[in-house]
Amino acid sequence: MAQKSSRILFINRVYPPARGTSARVLRDLAQGFAQAGWDVTILSAGQRKVEFQDGKVRVMRIATNSRKTLFGFFWVWCGLLFSALKLPRFDVVVTMTDPPLLVVAGRLIAKFKNAKHVHWCQDVYPDLAPLVGLKMPAFLMRVLAKISRRSMTSCDQVVAVGRCMEQHLIKTGVQASRVTIIPNWPDGFYAPALLTKIKTVVANDDAGGALLKDTTPKFRVLYSGTLSRVHPIATILEAAQILQKQQADIEFVFMGEGPAYEKIAVEKTRLGLENIRLLPQQPDDVLADFLSSGDVHIVSLKDEAAGMVVPARVYAAFAATRPCILIGPPTCEAAHVIKEYNAGEIIPQGRADLLVRALTRYRHESDAWYAAHQGAQRAALIFEPRRAIENWIARTRNTLKKAS
Repeated sequence: MAQKSSRILFINRVYPPARGTSARVLRDLAQGFAQAGWDVTILSAGQRKVEFQDGKVRVMRIATNSRKTLFGFFWVWCGLLFSALKLPRFDVVVTMTDPPLLVVAGRLIAKFKNAKHVHWCQDVYPDLAPLVGLKMPAFLMRVLAKISRRSMTSCDQVVAVGRCMEQHLIKTGVQASRVTIIPNWPDGFYAPALLTKIKTVVANDDAGGALLKDTTPKFRVLYSGTLSRVHPIATILEAAQILQKQQADIEFVFMGEGPAYEKIAVEKTRLGLENIRLLPQQPDDVLADFLSSGDVHIVSLKDEAAGMVVPARVYAAFAATRPCILIGPPTCEAAHVIKEYNAGEIIPQGRADLLVRALTRYRHESDAWYAAHQGAQRAALIFEPRRAIENWIARTRNTLKKAS
């Protein structure tokens, strides 16, 4: 148990009620540290300046109205840096990756405050910038990459969320001794009834029928979460076209937000795809029903993004004990865990025929579906919140011990 005098500062642009994986896991981890006796402060950004208590966690939000452009991110970056420098001393400073290159600000803050610095790498910047539409000159990319890796190597610890990310960081200049892996986790750590409800849903039922206002039994292929530029949809749309003619009771349901949702809506209308349904982000109180309404969960990732992004929604599929199909590179973390636990399949981008074959197989071969369902159950026992958070606390405690 950490002493109550141990003070930790987490810095990230978003924190609940803002949505997103980084906001969600940050809240879970901060609450876990607070329960373990740490004095926890969050520094984030939002529409207006505000300070409040989230349980035992102190949350400070600076006011920023910047858009997601290079200048906008830099404005937020500066605001978080100067706000952190005004705060009292902390024993540990943890930076995340929103805005990009926050690790560089973290090094300045930690040095100024004489604190240990842990960088929690959710995404790898500036490497990821071109894939999400942030354009910059090649020379600037090289300079920023060099600064980023130098800052990471100066950290006391860099936490990667997958093996592919660990390998990418080491390959691009971060010392291997600095990097450790702690995977992300599914929703529900501070809503235990949520995960309990998900895990007790009967396999292959139609639990989501009422939620989706549909009394017709369907085999649902569920995509839950953000659809950004690194999550291609072309293969899914092509498979939907094929299945509408061959297997009309297989339905694709998308829930979330992101630029690709508008494109799906346009293509749905243009192609007359009656087997696609689009839903807005669902509130937490219906999340369990929604996740369990999918017979199969689906994840998409650009090949080029392997090692720079680890889709957290694969862990939501495991928590819901549903087979998960990754449309993306076989070298990424999501592919590794699906294969390790036999919890689904990996389909290359552009192979709609293989996606159709996999979905048809799960639809009609109960043994295949159930085997992947059992694999997801096994994975859910490993990738669960408490295990990851206890690992975080133990490693951070060891980092402090090395300093004493």
